[in-house]
Amino acid sequence: MDPCRQRPQHVGILALELYVPPLKVLQADLEAHDGVPGKYTIGYGQSALAVCSAREDATSMALTALAHLLRKCGVLPERVGRLDVGSESGNDGAKSIKSSLMVLFDDSSDVEGGDHKGACYAGTAALLSAVDWVSGEGWDGRFAAVVLTDVALYAEPAARATGGAGAVAILVGPDAPLPLHRATVASHCQNVYDWFKPCGPLPQVNGNLSVSAYLDSLRTCCQRFCKKARAQLSGDIDSIDFACLHHPYNKLVQKGAEQLAHLLPALLTAPGADADHAAETISQFDDVEPKAKRVKGTFYDDRVACSTRLGRESGNMFTASLYACLASVIAAHGSELEGKSVLMYSFGSGSMSSCFLIKARAPKDDRWSLSSIATRVCA
Repeated sequence: MDPCRQRPQHVGILALELYVPPLKVLQADLEAHDGVPGKYTIGYGQSALAVCSAREDATSMALTALAHLLRKCGVLPERVGRLDVGSESGNDGAKSIKSSLMVLFDDSSDVEGGDHKGACYAGTAALLSAVDWVSGEGWDGRFAAVVLTDVALYAEPAARATGGAGAVAILVGPDAPLPLHRATVASHCQNVYDWFKPCGPLPQVNGNLSVSAYLDSLRTCCQRFCKKARAQLSGDIDSIDFACLHHPYNKLVQKGAEQLAHLLPALLTAPGADADHAAETISQFDDVEPKAKRVKGTFYDDRVACSTRLGRESGNMFTASLYACLASVIAAHGSELEGKSVLMYSFGSGSMSSCFLIKARAPKDDRWSLSSIATRVCA
């Protein structure tokens, strides 16, 4: 970075573009085909899943999302200095999706970044890399772009209902309406064989282990997040206005919301080492399950439900899932998000996970306003 240039402030999401294939399968129809009435609509909490046509794949969706983002925001390709991609659906074991996206950049080949792999967490890994580039000494004043794209396929009939497809393209820079508070990122990584792809595009899945890894990681990340974010929050659960949780299917998000409804009040008010004791006590959810069911109503309905619309209607988007949740919140509230705090929980099987905070604000440039993002998302 030029030593004369002031270090960038409020680095985060300037704009966001979503692409979901227009073809969809209704979960009710899938239930009828599989002979399991209510399992997918009530049991999983899903209404439909998006399906790629024969002419679409993860790369084509990424091209569509990024092309629309640059065109609608009026950003010339030469104004992008970094491009990061998060995906687990690439068609080639070596060639990156990023290299395919370079057809959009004409002769502007001086673009840093690359593909990220880490199951569904790769989307957050890509975003953090872009944010760190803009915030760091290597930043040259240009935008960073992040593209998250996946096709969620499963072999087992019962798991197919948790499939889906979609892509999200994100423009990253300073003075953002959705700045990522980097100091609040709290992560948890472990070696778990809950969901992996030893050969081909279809995963080997241990569903029960994957659910446990998701919820255990949420508890650990939440505990660490509350320690790091206490300075940005007022010390009670009301300081978190919305929560976006990685959305494989809605009922799992509801279970996560139940845990947050217990964890956040205790952890945000417990000073220092007392937070460790609070987390250890609350993690015994078998003892508090009846209370959790009562608490879930207000926390999920008030803070989480609005983030789940795209996930319920389009299915699992893997790396793009969490940021489709954020898009749902923006579409629902627009400029009313200014001054609000959004807790983000990212999870990828294997496993890697993080919690972090986004605090919405009004940027100086109206081009990046929350209402502008909402208009593009709803278009």
